[in-house]
Amino acid sequence: MAYAQYGLETALIVLVGNILINGGVQNFIQPKLMGQRLKIS
Repeated sequence: MAYAQYGLETALIVLVGNILINGGVQNFIQPKLMGQRLKIS
């Protein structure tokens, strides 16, 4: 959608940002929450 409205450069920035945010959540936040909920150290 960013590509259609703002062009290729903005679409790539949005894509990279999305990848970084999702990667951070999956690698840092999600394991910490799962460890707390399952009581794993």
